[in-house]
Amino acid sequence: MLGILAQENSGIYPMSKNVAALLVKLGLGQYATAFEENAIDWGILADVDQETLKDIGISAAGHRLRILKAFADLKLDPNPPASSLHHTGDSDAAAAADHDEDITAWSRTPGERKPVTMLFADIVDSTALTEHLDAEEIHELLYGATRRMGDAVESNQGTVCRFMGDGIMAMFGAPVASERHALEASLAALEMQRRIAEYNQKRQAKPEMAIQIRVGLHSGEVVVLEVGDDPKKPEYDATGSSVPLAARMEQAAETGTILMTAATRALAGDLIETKLVPSVTVKGISEPVVVYQLCAVHSATNLLAPTMRSPFVGRKSEQVQFRVMLDSCLEVGHGQTLFVRGEAGIGKTRLVEGCRELL
Repeated sequence: MLGILAQENSGIYPMSKNVAALLVKLGLGQYATAFEENAIDWGILADVDQETLKDIGISAAGHRLRILKAFADLKLDPNPPASSLHHTGDSDAAAAADHDEDITAWSRTPGERKPVTMLFADIVDSTALTEHLDAEEIHELLYGATRRMGDAVESNQGTVCRFMGDGIMAMFGAPVASERHALEASLAALEMQRRIAEYNQKRQAKPEMAIQIRVGLHSGEVVVLEVGDDPKKPEYDATGSSVPLAARMEQAAETGTILMTAATRALAGDLIETKLVPSVTVKGISEPVVVYQLCAVHSATNLLAPTMRSPFVGRKSEQVQFRVMLDSCLEVGHGQTLFVRGEAGIGKTRLVEGCRELL
């Protein structure tokens, strides 16, 4: 059973953190925010049922069943001992240490706030698709599809957070910051569709057995968490309101389409082509969410074309420094290295392109 608390340098985590830890352990950490926003803590988990999970936005029946089974297996005590809720000395620290093995790395590692684009994608009607297949055939089919989806993420500078049976959750812009995370996520979504189409051709799938996917994107701030126990191969997860909103975009998308919020559309700018579709109602948000369908991304050549970029203004002192370095290189015949650093979103990429234009 998961412990009620875990000790860190910053103090004692409340019970709600253990709910999140449990969800992460189940591979369903994307729902941690939904539990927190609806004030579902450890003390009332025993009262959670199918309708409760539906009300907080968990639409997948399989996910609801896995959560309820885990809650039942825990035999939860609604009134944990008071000593487990307050730090009173070394005895509590020792008790917390006893629980440490059951607390996931997510609970022990502090997160970092990052601006990202979240991506959710899944196979449409996967249950019907695999109805007449045995377990090995189902695994091979879904593994082949989700692996290609993951490859599309990684080839566009994204990070796969987790595979979810017939779907995938990924983020762009973390753990390595990128000013183009909305564009990279859009490219990945389109590449997913292409790779799945090629997979269907390779399988020579009949129309009724062809795999089709839907994708949802949303850009915003999340807390990026390092999970897993292997320091040589870190894995990452994300939490925050941006995560379920991206998942909602995926749920609202029709077969074979890619939906994104206005936040992602604005960040990608003129580099993508979209069309406005009916707004989507999202639980917890008072106004309907404006939604766009992704149609295309401009070619790599166009992405770098000066005409596609905003005018280069300001940065006079940086340009002077670069000109001095350039003059020195031309005079002495030796190259120099220029190191540009700064927070994500302040225009480093545009500055470097401006220097290229001076060349």
